[in-house]
Amino acid sequence: MTYSIIGRDSTTGDIGVLLASFYYGCAPRTLLATAGVGIVVMQMVPEMKYGTLGIARMSDGEHPSTILTELTSTDDSRGIRQVAMMCVDGSVSAYTGAGCIPYSGHLIGNNCCAQGAMVARENVWTEVARSFESSTGALPDRLISAMRAGDLAGGDIRGRRAAAMLVVSGAPQESWVRARPIDIRIDDHPDPLAEVERHLAIQRQMVAIELAFERGLGGDIAGAVGDYARIAQHAPEDPDVTMRYAIMLALSGRIEDAREQLQTMASVHSGWAEVPDRLIAAGLLLDDSRLRNIVV
Repeated sequence: MTYSIIGRDSTTGDIGVLLASFYYGCAPRTLLATAGVGIVVMQMVPEMKYGTLGIARMSDGEHPSTILTELTSTDDSRGIRQVAMMCVDGSVSAYTGAGCIPYSGHLIGNNCCAQGAMVARENVWTEVARSFESSTGALPDRLISAMRAGDLAGGDIRGRRAAAMLVVSGAPQESWVRARPIDIRIDDHPDPLAEVERHLAIQRQMVAIELAFERGLGGDIAGAVGDYARIAQHAPEDPDVTMRYAIMLALSGRIEDAREQLQTMASVHSGWAEVPDRLIAAGLLLDDSRLRNIVV
């Protein structure tokens, strides 16, 4: 009733998953991922213990095949389970129960595992895996390309409705944006893969915004200013960008430039006009009279 791909970027060590289904809001029932550990996908009739125990035991260093063998052996409903697990080191295992609705199956490939349950044709998961293996570029783009191949092969026999993408770092991270840079859930849309792609562009911008702010708070003000200057070229009227840009400009001593960004920010919505004074009160913006009482 769903098809998906888990993939690994052998250069960065990041791992990701993209799943599509006609089932509304499929993501919370099917996906679990932890940076520095791995990813679990549960399809057909999901059982959450495969996800929670899978992540916990991969974290302890167990191989996915060992975990899946043990969990399925004690599961009386294993015939209707479909599960895939990938550890950040690239080790992977998958299981498709004998009672899964046709067509159901999986294929483990090079740095990937594709699986489908109740899909239109037997080659859906094969097309997904082969497309991923032959693709190049950033991991999220490769996941989308692979799933589009599965969609062209027929996808979910019931049609399109929901999709979800997760990408996590191959190593533990203190920063949430570095640990889980992509987390997209499309619950109800006529073309969910296209909507994932649209949200991916937005999330990439938000990741850049957050990383630039981390850079500035870490002491590299000049670097953060440069980052925001580049980001602002692509999002000149995004109030979150202009707010953060203004903070870094003010910290670098460019007060008039900071005021200009605040004016741009305040022009979006009346509530943003109050933000500078609140930032000053919180100690996030320099207390300079030129940065108060922003009027558009």
